[in-house]
Amino acid sequence: MPLPNPSGNHSSLLCQEARARPPAFPASRRRSWLFVPGLDSAAQRRALASGADVLVADLEELTAPQDRAAACIRVVDFLGECRQAGVAAAVRINSLRHGGQVELEKIIEGAPDAVLTSQADAARHIEELDALLAACETRLRLPPGRTAVVPVLASPLAIVRTFDVLTASARIKAAVLAGGRLGAALGMEDPGDATALRPIRGRFALECAAAGCLAVDSGHAYPDARAQADDLAWARGAGIKSKCAVFEDQVAALNRALSPSI
Repeated sequence: MPLPNPSGNHSSLLCQEARARPPAFPASRRRSWLFVPGLDSAAQRRALASGADVLVADLEELTAPQDRAAACIRVVDFLGECRQAGVAAAVRINSLRHGGQVELEKIIEGAPDAVLTSQADAARHIEELDALLAACETRLRLPPGRTAVVPVLASPLAIVRTFDVLTASARIKAAVLAGGRLGAALGMEDPGDATALRPIRGRFALECAAAGCLAVDSGHAYPDARAQADDLAWARGAGIKSKCAVFEDQVAALNRALSPSI
C-alpha cells in the first residue's frame, strides 16, 4: 500500500521539531506508562499533568472504532504537546490489517517516540511493522530507526513466543504485558486479578531481561490504593521497574515505588 504525502505545514513543523530533538527511547526514567483515549483532549490534559514518564494515546481499546479517524488527527497534536512538556509520547495502534496501517501513516506525522502493537503473536508481525516504520521515517526524513516498537503481549501464544517476538527488531526497547486481556484469554474468573497472574508476570520479566528490553508490567485494574501498594511491593521484589496505568491518580504511587533507591 503506497504511503501518502505529508499532510501539510503543521505536520511538517512537528517533524522538524522531532528531527531537532533526540528520541525519548531509550530513556532512563520509564517507571509509569499512562494509557489515555485517543480523542479525549480533557483526559490527555490531565495525563500531561499526572507526572507519568510515558503517555500512550490508545487507538485500540480506549477509542471507539467510529472515532479512530478523528482520533488520529488529535493524536498528532497530542504528540507535539508531549514533546513540549518533555514527556515520552507513544501511540497504540490497531492490528495492521484492521486499520492499524492507516492509523500509522497518519500518526507518524507527529513523530511518536514509540508505536505499541498488540499484534505480537509472532516475529513476522513485528518485522512487518518495522518495515512500515522504516518507510514512514524515510518519507518524513526522520532519523532511521528513531521510532521504537513496543509489543503488547496479550495472548497465550504471545507469551509462549515472547523471546522470539522481542528479538524480532532492533527497534524494541520495551514490551508491555496486557494482563486483563491475557486473563480473559485464559478464562480466569477475574481477568483483572493481578495476583493470579504473578507466575506469568514473573516469566514476562525474565524473558524481557533475556531479550535486553524493559518489562512494562500490567497495570492494576482497580482504583484500590491498598491493593495497588501490595502489588507494587511484589513487583519491586520481582525486579520489575515499570508498570502501566489507566488511572492518572495511580501515577504518583508508581513513580514513588519504582524509582531507583540509589
